[in-house]
Amino acid sequence: MAISHLCLSCGLDLARVRVSRDNALHAPIVTCPECGSSAIRRKPALVKAWRTAMRRRTAAWTLVAQLVVFNATIWSIAGLSWTISHQMQDDHQSLVQVIVDAFRLESSPMRRFDNVGPWHVSIWIFASLAAGLWLGSALPHWKRWAPYVVWPIGLTTAFSAPFIGWAIWFPVAALAARPTYYDGPSMAGWLIGMQVIAASCVLTCIAVQAGPFARRSWNRSRARRWRKRLARRRLLRGGE
Repeated sequence: MAISHLCLSCGLDLARVRVSRDNALHAPIVTCPECGSSAIRRKPALVKAWRTAMRRRTAAWTLVAQLVVFNATIWSIAGLSWTISHQMQDDHQSLVQVIVDAFRLESSPMRRFDNVGPWHVSIWIFASLAAGLWLGSALPHWKRWAPYVVWPIGLTTAFSAPFIGWAIWFPVAALAARPTYYDGPSMAGWLIGMQVIAASCVLTCIAVQAGPFARRSWNRSRARRWRKRLARRRLLRGGE
């Protein structure tokens, strides 16, 4: 139910009278159909505070969802990149050779569980492309260069987590007289893995270019749905 808005001249309730936007003042003007007097329609303080709180809640949940997607995608790609890099190091193959071998029909059914299969490579490629599409479409407020800088830095950090964790823990263990020896990946393995990370970043940067087109297509589709919904409601109301 709309909040009452009484005309100051005749006392008619103007709550259901449509607002017209003034071209000069850019203010919502409502005109009384009885006496013709005009007044500015202001939003009640309670309604304004409620809508502000709802907008902030929506923004907070959107931020949480974006952080979850960002971290989940980065850590998934980093884990798959480690698996592919181990295969490259064990078999002394390039990334292209590992991808081609993964999709060979004669080797897929009888593959060992520690080898890279078609699902590993497919999910790695799909996640890299989906990350670029998400960065280009869901984050339009970012600078144009931001996805090309933030994503490689975040992916490299996640991929280098064993080195970073050991570098942080080693001084603490030394001060506590409990030396800890590093048993993580070697530098050669890290360099091979960075080739996989670089290839993933290339796929992501290519997909970023399609993000704005996907966003515009989604907005046009949503606008068409809203127009159909409004037209249906007007028909149900009798063509008002």
